Amino acid sequence: MWLLGDKPLTAAFALALAIFGVLNFMSYRTMDGLLDAEALTFHTHDVIDMLDDLLNDVTRTESAARGFLLSGDRTYLTDYSAARAEIEPEIQQLQKLTADSPVQQEHLNKFKAQVAAKLDFIDQTVALQSRNDVQSTVKLMESGQGPRLMQDIQQQIGWMTTEEKRLLQLRTAVAHRDAEWLNRLLIVGSLASLGILIAVFRHLAHEVRRRRLSETKLQHLNQDLESKIMERTADLAVLNRELEERNRELARASQLKSDFVSRMSHELRTPLNAMSGYLDLLAEESAGELNPKQKRYVGHIRTGADHLLELVNEVLDLSKIEAGRIQLYPEWFNAGAALADVLASADALASARNIEVEHRVNPDLVIYADHLRFKQILYNLISNALKFTHEGGHVVIDFTEHDGTIHVSVRDNGIGIPQQEQRAIFNEFHQAATAKGVKEGTGLGLAITKRLIEQQGGRIWVNSEPGNGSQFVFTVPAPQAGVVGAGAEA
Repeated sequence: MWLLGDKPLTAAFALALAIFGVLNFMSYRTMDGLLDAEALTFHTHDVIDMLDDLLNDVTRTESAARGFLLSGDRTYLTDYSAARAEIEPEIQQLQKLTADSPVQQEHLNKFKAQVAAKLDFIDQTVALQSRNDVQSTVKLMESGQGPRLMQDIQQQIGWMTTEEKRLLQLRTAVAHRDAEWLNRLLIVGSLASLGILIAVFRHLAHEVRRRRLSETKLQHLNQDLESKIMERTADLAVLNRELEERNRELARASQLKSDFVSRMSHELRTPLNAMSGYLDLLAEESAGELNPKQKRYVGHIRTGADHLLELVNEVLDLSKIEAGRIQLYPEWFNAGAALADVLASADALASARNIEVEHRVNPDLVIYADHLRFKQILYNLISNALKFTHEGGHVVIDFTEHDGTIHVSVRDNGIGIPQQEQRAIFNEFHQAATAKGVKEGTGLGLAITKRLIEQQGGRIWVNSEPGNGSQFVFTVPAPQAGVVGAGAEA
């Protein structure tokens, strides 16, 4: 026999244990790689979603500017300014997301130049129209530069989307290769371990026959060893089956979420944006004059399309949050400037309802949070206050510091919320009974707002009585001593 004595026997057991240790370590490493591949898959879809958002905002900017050029109505400039203000932060986020890809960075540099040229062209047309220089405006529009620039932007986005899909396929292939390699390693390692253990068993049986004086003792040892072999083999088989099942479930869940987000983005949001653009053209009567009934119908359709687009965007936000795919980018920024941006977007709604908006904020106050999501939270609360306040009402916005945190309060003197519904209003698709009849409610705004606040370490609550208005308060971390200056300078 090739195994003799106690030392070779001990070495065989050590080798078997070493093989099991290597198998466990490689299983851990491969699982960690699969999780990294899943994170990279989410990252790829975030880049594609961000590209769609950029194209949507450039299209909104162009549509708002076109509406101003065709009608001379300066209310279009509000949407124009809001859409234009979102482009630069989104480009910065896209640059962070693609920092690991030199090819995407090169595409992004070209894309930034194209967007800058497109926005410069739109700014020129708006400036000429503002000065009532009709001849220069018409000449500039007839040059064909605007459509060419938009075509270049769309082509560049198409290239970047294609590159991200290529990276996604590459990462998926690597993950599948690692999984297959792990399965082969487990099979080979298990067979090797089993072979070693069988060889040990045969050696022990031979020793039993040779040493009849210790037959009883060796038989017990043999039985114990066989039991351990079967137990470990069974445990390994169970672990293999559980690992394979979890891998399949993970792949299925990832694919379902990816399909959902992709289809919702491309099959719903893009047609809705196009429909809104055509409705704008109809409302502007560029294709012919409409009678009053047709104008009213177009207005109803446009309101419904805007409402549906808002619902789609909020469902997408909620699905990303639930899937853990929302990427937050905290930074230092001035609270007053962020509030001014939000109030500019909400000014049209406040003016239409003749609601006075009062705000109190220290001009030197800085906040460390995700700038874009902070403005989204603030806009959701302010727009809700405006919607649920009677015409001629009053809305007050306060920034105060309490116990090391910043408290942001949005208070109105509107219809109020019953006590029994003050928790349920933060659930998805819930609308309070007092909210019936209020237009443009989706039932998702407060649910998304609450989750975005909690993901940034804050909390939100409401104080309200029916007929006496509502006060929504949320918190964000306050700047620490010695950090404020550095954040402000940065």
